[in-house]
Amino acid sequence: MFHQIVRGLPVMVLVLAAPAIAQNSADEPPPPPRDPGAGFFWPSERLLSNLLDRWSDEIGREYGFDEDQIEQTKTALKKHFPQWAESHREDIQDLLMQYFEVLSAGHPPTPGEVAKWASRVLPIANEFGDVFEKTAGDMREYMTDEQRETLEGHLVAFRVGMNFFNNRLHTWVEGGYDPETEWPFSERFEEAQQRKDAEMQHAVEEANAQAAAQRAAEEAAAAGEAAGATTRAAPAAPARSARPASAASRPADEWAIYVEAFIRRYDLNEEQQNKARGALRDAQEQRDKYLADKMPKIKRIEKLLNNAETPEQRESAKSELERINAPVERYYATLKDRLEDLPTRRQRREAAQRHPTTQGAAVQAERQP
Repeated sequence: MFHQIVRGLPVMVLVLAAPAIAQNSADEPPPPPRDPGAGFFWPSERLLSNLLDRWSDEIGREYGFDEDQIEQTKTALKKHFPQWAESHREDIQDLLMQYFEVLSAGHPPTPGEVAKWASRVLPIANEFGDVFEKTAGDMREYMTDEQRETLEGHLVAFRVGMNFFNNRLHTWVEGGYDPETEWPFSERFEEAQQRKDAEMQHAVEEANAQAAAQRAAEEAAAAGEAAGATTRAAPAAPARSARPASAASRPADEWAIYVEAFIRRYDLNEEQQNKARGALRDAQEQRDKYLADKMPKIKRIEKLLNNAETPEQRESAKSELERINAPVERYYATLKDRLEDLPTRRQRREAAQRHPTTQGAAVQAERQP
């Protein structure tokens, strides 16, 4: 999704290079008054919903989303973009109409005209960037670590593209529009645009390199801290007896068992325990709702699996069952990620001292006798 929009930013800038109402020369008659009823084509609510659904499907293919992630992507897109578009509907329609009016006139607008036009576009563009970031934030919540890493790379490129875009708008607002290089039909336009595209690509590569270096430094610092904790660790003290769980928090399924084991391992305080069990409830609610919705389909596939007569039929049913269960595995992984944010550095060091042979390993949930 994001790299597609980044690739489209230069095209967007081309559109923005033209759309100001072209002034007629002194020997030309004044243009007819604008029809107040005229407006650029605007998608219906149903059409926009369909377009966002198709966009979500494309995002799903790009990120390797499962069925549930695609549905959540549709929700995320429809939560933000229609509201943004509708809030600026009149301006967007008017600006697009101006664009086609200028193209039909066949000559470039003046820097002063573009300055007025760019001053109208700038706040809309800035708000679009905010909407995009909010949507990305929503998507992080249901992504895997690998998908988040891909997302961060796309966001780096998007932010660089938006920075170039905003700088160009500010230049135009200040009267810096150059028809010789920025008017799409000028002889020098193509060469100038290729140079700008190359500059933006170089900036994206530099930003990605800086982000990668920062991640590497953070990982190295974390590894050094873990090594230091091992060096400082005293002989393992006898493990504390686990505090008895209340009836409300007593493990009810494997996920709850994992959470209670995590709490004991890091000796979480009361506030941390509440957050851990809150994360558990959230994950269980997601899981149970999803499984309830999919249960008829799951039962149908299980029946096909039990009645399969050939290896091919069994493999097909197993693959379909794994695909449906993928969101459940993701909910579990997200729960673990939320738990990992809870322990302090001190709690991690003390846990490493109590369990030196399993330092850095995931909690192994075991049923208590």
